[in-house]
Amino acid sequence: MRAGYQVLRQLFTEKILGDAGTTVIIQQRLTAREFFLFALAEGTDAILFGTAMDYKRLKDGDQGPHTGGMGAVPPVPFVSSKLEEQVMVEVVRPLVAEMARRGTPYRSIIYCGMMLTTEGPTLLEVNVRFGDPEAQVLLPRLDQENGPILAEILLATTKDGALKNSPFVSAQRPQCAS
Repeated sequence: MRAGYQVLRQLFTEKILGDAGTTVIIQQRLTAREFFLFALAEGTDAILFGTAMDYKRLKDGDQGPHTGGMGAVPPVPFVSSKLEEQVMVEVVRPLVAEMARRGTPYRSIIYCGMMLTTEGPTLLEVNVRFGDPEAQVLLPRLDQENGPILAEILLATTKDGALKNSPFVSAQRPQCAS
């Protein structure tokens, strides 16, 4: 805490960053399990694409230096279908609807970085891309025999209602990338 007060004093009293230091955002530290939810948006709505979790530390037991991702697995063992739907209802669909309302409908992949706290899911970040290594484990789960290839799925995002009517099928076999 003392270090935090010292930094605030330097920013506001000593003005070490000039005008760039006039606004400070203080965030709550979250101690929870992280996961990623991916959805496909088609301008006014979205469907779930899948969930994954990555392993960020170099060594087993969450030890060693932080890396860009040592590997990933889907589906996330602690994320239930009920939790997936909660994130879709509370985060993804409102985001897509608001973008459409503002005249900028979004049509493509949405990547939600989430933390599952004791109070429920908390959104950390939203990206408009696949993550890596998460994409390496999500894309092979597409059922190529019964469902469309990725290009067809992404093309379906360009037409309102097309995703709900597409034969998108995600195989339920686990994957692992490292």
